[in-house]
Amino acid sequence: MSAPLKKKTKLAAAPTLGVSAPISLAGPDAHDLRETLALEQELREAPAAGEGATASADGAEVYERLVAITAQWVQAVGLRAGLSDEQVRDAGCALLPFGSYALLEELMPGSDLDLVVVVPYFVDRADFFAGGGLGGALLAHGAANLLAVEDAFVPVLKLSLGGVAVDLLLARAKASSSHEIQPRPHTITVPQVPRRPSLTDTLHLYSRCIDEPDALSLNGCLVAAEVLRLVPSAAAFRTALRAVKLSRWKFGDLVEGTALPVLLAPLAARASDRETAAPPATLGLSRSEWNPASWRDRSYLMPVITPTRPRLNATRTVTRTTLAVLRNELERARELLQTQQSGGATAVLERSPFFSSYRGYICVHVFAAAVSEQRYWRGWVKSRISRFVGALERYGRIERLHPLPTAVRVEPPPAVLRQMQLMPAAAAAAAAAAPAAAPPPGCHCCFFIGVGFAPERLAPPPAARSAPTDAPDGTSLDLRDAAEEFVDLVAGWEQMPRLCPSGQVHLCYCRQPELPAALTSGFLPADAADDEADDF
Repeated sequence: MSAPLKKKTKLAAAPTLGVSAPISLAGPDAHDLRETLALEQELREAPAAGEGATASADGAEVYERLVAITAQWVQAVGLRAGLSDEQVRDAGCALLPFGSYALLEELMPGSDLDLVVVVPYFVDRADFFAGGGLGGALLAHGAANLLAVEDAFVPVLKLSLGGVAVDLLLARAKASSSHEIQPRPHTITVPQVPRRPSLTDTLHLYSRCIDEPDALSLNGCLVAAEVLRLVPSAAAFRTALRAVKLSRWKFGDLVEGTALPVLLAPLAARASDRETAAPPATLGLSRSEWNPASWRDRSYLMPVITPTRPRLNATRTVTRTTLAVLRNELERARELLQTQQSGGATAVLERSPFFSSYRGYICVHVFAAAVSEQRYWRGWVKSRISRFVGALERYGRIERLHPLPTAVRVEPPPAVLRQMQLMPAAAAAAAAAAPAAAPPPGCHCCFFIGVGFAPERLAPPPAARSAPTDAPDGTSLDLRDAAEEFVDLVAGWEQMPRLCPSGQVHLCYCRQPELPAALTSGFLPADAADDEADDF
């Protein structure tokens, strides 16, 4: 009897996660482990940027409150639509986290709570954004600073609950096949939304949300799930992400136009993917190459693409000078992390002295007659500052522009105060000689753009008419063309007559010694403007 044939066995290859093979499988040495321990200790002790930040424990509490309030609201909408009590109870709803709360499984101090509200088909979009809809229910349960941004790329309902800033997106789960809603005599089966959806449930909901705004709302949840699936070590990724998010105050929040709250997770995940065995303290930031066929996509300076469809570029507003600022800070962070001296990882978390880093600053004063109008107006002006930076980059004498996206409440100079008139032209002319009065509380803020000049470079554009801005070499530069273009841009907002008809924006140039003393210390004042409504 012949011996049975032996099957050839193949050694199973080590699984490769992510989009490419790792560049190193080397484990950490003693120095790396010491730095990681120091970094983790720093993350436990260091507060977030800004005083009075909410503790992470509040995130779970606010989330549960939102789940209960939303469930009651969905049931009320269903009853008004003519459904029975049993049908609205079975329909259900779900709140899916995305962003840092989904990736870190906790709410970092000072972070927003980003959630997608998944509702059944009978809940209309108007019910979500109307004054008596979900916003009205949240206000009745203690919510504040409610703001509905319906005309955003992804419509959002912004509010504050329990001291936590919350962003709510809407996704309507429509029926995907005829058998889900079965007309029978006196009986209708309502499609259900799982209360605690898994990734499989979320993908199924995604296929049923056929409207583009609903699909875009769910994209963040799918991105978070895909990132956690691709990284080799979720623990190392979360520690690295906590570190870079905390250091946003150093090199992220001080760079407008980089969309760092969105791109930090893909960057940290990419670093974890390429260095599979590296501890968090050694995961330097890097970005992958992207070579799209579209000429528009090729024009992006720093493409960071989400790993799920629809694939979106998280950094489409990055400009030449803001990219230079970010590169300098990333290079400095790399040098600190590679140093053999102790404390290199924790040194990355130090704050940057923004208001003492440049010789001059462009001040964008934003003003409205009422606080409710100011919240809309401030958010709109901030969303267009990257356009202003792009226009300023046309001037060859400007080497670097460093926008500070946080709106700061400072007293406007007298020249700007005299321009802030809320009365008819005749009354304004009569009061022109009177002392300028300060704007009402909460109705004024200012955005600052640090300007770095390059002496003896290209001459100003031929259209320059005068010299309001001083360059380091004693010459001057007229930026009024770019300023007028920016003012016309923000004043042309089609929603302005309805949301903020009294909105005004005034620009001026301020030398560094002329800044208020509260700013030159390197920290924002305690009354820095609240940016809950600043994402358009």
